Amino acid sequence: MRTKNHVKLGGVDRMGVITYGMLLAFVMAAGSQAKVQLMERQSIMTKAEASKRFSVKRTERAKRGQIFTSDMKMLAGDDDDAALVVDFSECPNVEGFWVDLSSATGIPASEFMGLAQSGVRSKTWADPMSSAQQKQISEVKRRWRANGVSTSSTGRRVYPLGLAFSSIVGIKGQGHIGFEGTKEDTLRGKDGVTEGLIDRQGQFLPTRMKAGTMPREDGKDIVLTLDSELQVLAMNEVKNAVTSNNADSGIAYVADPKTGDILAMASWPTFDPDKADGGSDFNPNTMLRLEPGSTFKILTLAEALDRGVLNEHSVSHCPGTLSIGNRTIHCDDHGSGRAHGDLTNVMAIAKSCNVSAANWALKIGREPYIKFLTDLGVFERPNLGLPNEKPAIFNREESAKQLQLATVGFGQSINVTPARLGAAFLMLGNHGERVEPRLIRSIGGVAQPVIHKGQVIKPESAEQVLDAMEAVIQTDQGTGKTVRIPGYRMGGKTGTAQRIGAGRTGYVSNFVGFVPSKDPKVMILVMIDNPKAGKYYGADVAGPVFLSLAKAAIRRLNIPPSRVEEVENVKVASLKSEPKSEKVAKSPEKATEAPRVKKAESPTIKTFSKSEVGQEQPVVESPKTVVKYQKHDDDRDEPKAKPARKAKSKTEDDDQDEPKPKSKRSDEVSNARRKVSEEPEKVTRMKPSSVKSKPRAKDAQDEIKPLQPKASSRKKWSADPEVSSSRRQVPTSKLRGTVGQRSESDRDSEKPKPKAKKPTDSKSTKKPASKGTKKWVIGAPK
Repeated sequence: MRTKNHVKLGGVDRMGVITYGMLLAFVMAAGSQAKVQLMERQSIMTKAEASKRFSVKRTERAKRGQIFTSDMKMLAGDDDDAALVVDFSECPNVEGFWVDLSSATGIPASEFMGLAQSGVRSKTWADPMSSAQQKQISEVKRRWRANGVSTSSTGRRVYPLGLAFSSIVGIKGQGHIGFEGTKEDTLRGKDGVTEGLIDRQGQFLPTRMKAGTMPREDGKDIVLTLDSELQVLAMNEVKNAVTSNNADSGIAYVADPKTGDILAMASWPTFDPDKADGGSDFNPNTMLRLEPGSTFKILTLAEALDRGVLNEHSVSHCPGTLSIGNRTIHCDDHGSGRAHGDLTNVMAIAKSCNVSAANWALKIGREPYIKFLTDLGVFERPNLGLPNEKPAIFNREESAKQLQLATVGFGQSINVTPARLGAAFLMLGNHGERVEPRLIRSIGGVAQPVIHKGQVIKPESAEQVLDAMEAVIQTDQGTGKTVRIPGYRMGGKTGTAQRIGAGRTGYVSNFVGFVPSKDPKVMILVMIDNPKAGKYYGADVAGPVFLSLAKAAIRRLNIPPSRVEEVENVKVASLKSEPKSEKVAKSPEKATEAPRVKKAESPTIKTFSKSEVGQEQPVVESPKTVVKYQKHDDDRDEPKAKPARKAKSKTEDDDQDEPKPKSKRSDEVSNARRKVSEEPEKVTRMKPSSVKSKPRAKDAQDEIKPLQPKASSRKKWSADPEVSSSRRQVPTSKLRGTVGQRSESDRDSEKPKPKAKKPTDSKSTKKPASKGTKKWVIGAPK
């Protein structure tokens, strides 16, 4: 009984003691905290600040903004690596701490301890710490409360796409190159300062922050309009063109005509941003001023159509030269020096006629033309935000004003940067409205606006110019026919400009075009400066770059092909506006109207195909045959083999016949046919070149070739006195020295026979032969 009571009382006593003990401890702790927080708070804070152990001032470095392409590929950004910094005066100098820091950084502990004992105050290790190492260092710093350990960004800038974008992106710290220089304030941001007390974990106490605290502002990211794939391809293509043609430099400019967004703006030579001596930092797109050459003709045509001095049916005549004062403008058709004759606007652009473009400019007038170029922004700087952009060079005080106006009409007497020239062409693909080009799409997530500058020409005028540009690529007469892409209706313009200025010689090879030509999605301009490897025509040097970029743009932008009927009808449409004097008659009963090729008085005329022109020809053994070279349309065309005629064709029959007396014309024809049927071996023994004859045109595409006579030797020339007078025999004196021509002494040594009278029958052009006589009638040499 006593034991039970003792246990009960004992149990109650133990529980009571525990309860009262806990309550007493709580009261004492609360009293202690009340004393610290209320009565001794200020003195404790004063002691903490005086010790500087828990009072910290940190500089928060702003993160530099990054630069991206339109498809969000990084072009410039800060490296994530950081350098280790140790202030030995604020670190615990114990072996365990240095061992712990060594395991986090990979630096030997003995190195840390040796530096601490030597009295060195602080040291920075240049070897960058990775992101994982930075986290471990922060953990060591927190555990040991080592305020002297920190990491700082190396500040190293990386440029992943290097060469292709270097002239646009630039290099950090070099203000004269790219957006890294011109957008320094936007990219750099503002550093912040945090000052106050920290807790044991190193976190700042919000209530103990000092007045000098200022948050950091990171730099803003910049997104460009450039497409990564198109830019890299453009740089490589320009590099190949400059290298293979031994040129000084080159550019490629690709833009959207509707928004002005520049999708590629590449140049070569350029530099490597990761190497100080990587190359030239000169950006020819915005710094180099060149003559635009024949590409400028499309702008002249646009203003002439818009002002009404020309219409879609206008025909201009090109005699080959145009005299203004004491100066003469030559229309050099790609080196041949030929006159173009009567030309529509379409064919003047297709054949790149200087005389036509000069006359268009003269019809516009000097002041209206200058105003047009001013409204178009040609004289301005590119205004893309890059350093050292240059305005155009144009002498407004020129004394020979009319001559200057005429030459500006076809792209001379004015120097302009490629970027500003490309901006001027954008108007044609945007229904005549000028939109300023831009390289920056957004800054800090805020989209940059499209800048509309207003209507420069009427939409129908721009459409007519695009139609003319189609003929450059889509017709066989066009100087840009080598850049066709099957299934796509494109328009373009070649240009070959002479370089002007002190000590400057050579040419600038250009090509500008739209893909497609109807409602264009992209405009491409290529300029190669001073090619010295032999080629210098725009189609030969700049054309291949244009073709590669056009294909890439079609693929990259998903441009659908043109309708089949549109592509097939381009040649027919251009034919409809061709002047009548240049068309070729289809009917065999009518005279051939096209070329003014002068007839030689010869018994029998053999016509050589284009593939044979300019090559050494076999001499036919028969003294009854006179060989004639036929002048062809473009001396730069590739030779095309013509199919051999069958041995018993009517043309060959006539070529092999012996001449008959004039009074027995009908017997002559019948006897000739009988002779061929009886003696076919006589024909087959002839050399192939003597029996070739160009077949008559069979479609609209052949009709566009105005300088190719389609009639065989059996057809007569037109009875029209105006046409006939233009086909007189070429004087012998003018043939001396021509390639493939016999010398004057050779002809004098022979004894020519008297000429036979010309047959009167209109159904045959066969003439009696003069035995022992050989004559050469030469067209333009290949």
